[in-house]
Amino acid sequence: MKRLIATSLLLAGLQGSACLAQVPGSEVPREAGIETVRPQLGIPLKAAQAYLEQNKPALALKKLSETDAIADLTDWEKYSRARIGASAAALSGDDEVLIKALLVILSAPYLSAQERTPFEQALVAVYFRAKQYTRLIDYMSTDIQAGKDPELRGLLAFAYFQVGDFKNASVVQANLLHSPEGAEKAAAAENWTQLASSCLRAGDRQCYLEALEKIAALQYSGTVMREALHIIAANSNYANRIQVEAYRLRQKIVPLNAVELLDFSRLLLMDGAPAEATVLVETAFKNGSLGKGADAPRHERLKALVANEYARSISQPESVLNSYKHGGYFDKIVELGYDMVHTGQVGKGIELIEFAIASAKLNDPAVAKLHLGLAYAAAGRYDESAVQLNSIPGDDGLAQLGRLWVIQNKQSMKR
Repeated sequence: MKRLIATSLLLAGLQGSACLAQVPGSEVPREAGIETVRPQLGIPLKAAQAYLEQNKPALALKKLSETDAIADLTDWEKYSRARIGASAAALSGDDEVLIKALLVILSAPYLSAQERTPFEQALVAVYFRAKQYTRLIDYMSTDIQAGKDPELRGLLAFAYFQVGDFKNASVVQANLLHSPEGAEKAAAAENWTQLASSCLRAGDRQCYLEALEKIAALQYSGTVMREALHIIAANSNYANRIQVEAYRLRQKIVPLNAVELLDFSRLLLMDGAPAEATVLVETAFKNGSLGKGADAPRHERLKALVANEYARSISQPESVLNSYKHGGYFDKIVELGYDMVHTGQVGKGIELIEFAIASAKLNDPAVAKLHLGLAYAAAGRYDESAVQLNSIPGDDGLAQLGRLWVIQNKQSMKR
């Protein structure tokens, strides 16, 4: 923010010893003729400018105050006085005087569109510095050109946030980050963090989730990933279907506690994944997450149930597969293929999932693409995995989970 204010003021010629306003003896040719400043105004303006060159802005402002009584100033005279006044106010740090001078300058007809830009930036930046957020919003709402500036749009979004208008804050920030001129800002996680705060307070779940996803992609954070997973799982219309997939990703981010492990195991069995449940439970017993404490007997019963389900699933695998093929149960083939991945038969599992997808007869193609992407990742085929995970259809949470998996896989590859 300090850099924007300083740069804008310098570009506008409002900081430093030089002043761009015209004084007596100076004339500016314009299409309509030549504009001049009358001596009764020009003499104190020249004196004020001299004070500025001596780096005495307070004396310059005092000298300018002597011109307040001059009546019937022309537009050019008002403009010339405002230019010197703005320079003096900028150097002295008098925001209110600077704002008034900038408004005069911007209302005058002497600036091209290109010349207006630094003055507009300076005005909005000073409004921001002075915490005059309502005036900032009002100005940018009426000035079309200022509203196109990406730097100023970022300040506008923040101003809306500060006055409690979170809906407009999120709309302005989201439009900026998705625009071509906002590409540089979209590459910084902090700008998506600001959007996430606005969306959360505005109650816009989809906007909040998208912002979290962008933050995690730009600056990986387990906390952000867990929050995104929580939002996805808590708001899905297909709780079990999404919850089991959320658990699959969550365990890669943070160790699951005993309650979560029990719930995850139950969902895996319901999802037709006894091999994956077996790996989960056996690992939990080995690392002490399960099998201890007052609930140890319950954990043992779960372990036995999972073992029985797994034994049954591998008793006649070819017979089961053939029955699925002949019966047209292609979603079951996806389940079977993905579970094979967890028995070490990654290649075979991928073949089955690809076969099921190629049939074009799936009831749930989104889950098939998700599981194929995860199977590719298990095989070390990360580029193919990303293609699948980034192309999951639907809006019930699986598509977002797929993109989060891409982020997590990239993070895992760095370790």
